Amino acid sequence: MPTPPRRPVTGLVLAAGRSTRLGRPKQLVRIGGQSILSRIVSAALASDLDQVLVVLGYQAEEVAHDLSPLAGSTRLKLVINPEFDRGMSSSLQAGLRQLPEETAGVMVLLGDQPVIHPEAINRLIFAFLNSDAPLCVPLVAGARVTPVIFGRSMFPHLEVLTGDVGGRNVVNQFFHQAVKVDVTGWLDPADLDTEDDCNRLTELLE
Repeated sequence: MPTPPRRPVTGLVLAAGRSTRLGRPKQLVRIGGQSILSRIVSAALASDLDQVLVVLGYQAEEVAHDLSPLAGSTRLKLVINPEFDRGMSSSLQAGLRQLPEETAGVMVLLGDQPVIHPEAINRLIFAFLNSDAPLCVPLVAGARVTPVIFGRSMFPHLEVLTGDVGGRNVVNQFFHQAVKVDVTGWLDPADLDTEDDCNRLTELLE
């Protein structure tokens, strides 16, 4: 019996923004001796993702230096988005342009949501690859959260987004076709926009 074709899923971490609400680069905020972004990238590299692309923009050199301990992984690639001021959509599209041709789906991870376990990522990958759904959406306690896996058929919809939006509008449009996966206990959607958020994440991670 012939071996079924390999269907890689690539991780795409969006970490190019200015963090205007926080007032300092959230990517470099350290909790428990590790930066927020480093925690996310480490979880992605510990999962079954075939490759992990990290899109940088604001203070890219400093953020890249912070990630240098992970640079030994051949699965990690940094992508610079010189147009990061155009919003999250520009970073998403910068990453899409760097995807390997054989990529079956892309998991879009946000660079300020560090409470994620590799098991959550793996459950999403497994569900996506074992379905015909065009996207895979995680649920925590019944609520829709990120990261979402977008199949290749969704890429044209992502490529025409503009402004400071990720894939939420695409998820809204095609949610009825998505495979949903409960990752309660493996993921917390807490993000980092304010100092109060920072305090909450510190309680969760330390």
